[in-house]
Amino acid sequence: MRTLQHLSARISYLPPYAETDRPVLAAVRGEDQTLLIDAGNSSAHAQLFLRELNNHHIQGDWLVLTHWHWDHVFGMKDMPMPVISHRLTYDKIKEMQQLSWEDADLDQCVQEGTEIPFCVEAIKKELGGNRDIFIPAPALTFDTAMTIHLGEYPVRSNTLAVITLRIHVPSMCQRKRFFS
Repeated sequence: MRTLQHLSARISYLPPYAETDRPVLAAVRGEDQTLLIDAGNSSAHAQLFLRELNNHHIQGDWLVLTHWHWDHVFGMKDMPMPVISHRLTYDKIKEMQQLSWEDADLDQCVQEGTEIPFCVEAIKKELGGNRDIFIPAPALTFDTAMTIHLGEYPVRSNTLAVITLRIHVPSMCQRKRFFS
């Protein structure tokens, strides 16, 4: 089982797990609010992240999606906070809501070239036979960029799925970028 790691006093993350394509999930804590980054590739992944955050007395206020890929959005229904995404991510999620995730349909996607075998196998391993996927639409969208004020530390998200924030370091402030 993966456990929450701390990059700094303000940034924590759950490391990736390649076998089932679990991406990094992160939390950015401001003075007033906490922003979670990505929802994970399943309910189990999202619930693990929330449990780990809770073990460290961290509660998310907002969830921002870096992009629409399955491994970043399948855990959304388990995230009890407003979800923010770029408009194009919102549009792709609306399309994904209509798809079937059963073996035959996934295998057909590989044959058509719309999905790669690695992802299909990861979906099968991560979800097993439970393929009743519900992906809620994000509540807030943006077109070019937006800034989320978490208190003293603003977070800016833009169309390149880049999240930029200021991290307080004793006697200095430096910019860090996180890429999906």
